[in-house]
Amino acid sequence: MSIINCDATEGIKNAETLYCPYPKCKSVILLKDMGVLVYRKNKISYKNDNVSSSDTMSTFWTVSSPFVFENLGFSKNIEGNIKFLACADCDRGPLGYYDPNVLNNGEEEYLLATDKVAYGIPSNLD
Repeated sequence: MSIINCDATEGIKNAETLYCPYPKCKSVILLKDMGVLVYRKNKISYKNDNVSSSDTMSTFWTVSSPFVFENLGFSKNIEGNIKFLACADCDRGPLGYYDPNVLNNGEEEYLLATDKVAYGIPSNLD
């Protein structure tokens, strides 16, 4: 599994296929060269966090349509209209989020957190 360089240039495409990060799941989330790297405020909140993650900037792979993903599901609305993204096969997440109130150059943004996905061929393939 590769780690994205936090100093990477915004606008680059994902050089590897992205997979569900959970060890027993082998699901493809996003194919190579389909996502674009962006920096955004992190709207993924976790239980028991001492610091609000929504105040920090994070790196995400973004696409402008949910149909670009291979195996991704959406939660019910959280905190207004925000939906969390999860693996459609194992239902684990959140792997990212979608906020319908935010547009990027007039297009919707579906954001996958760069640190919440596995890169390249998963090591657990049989």
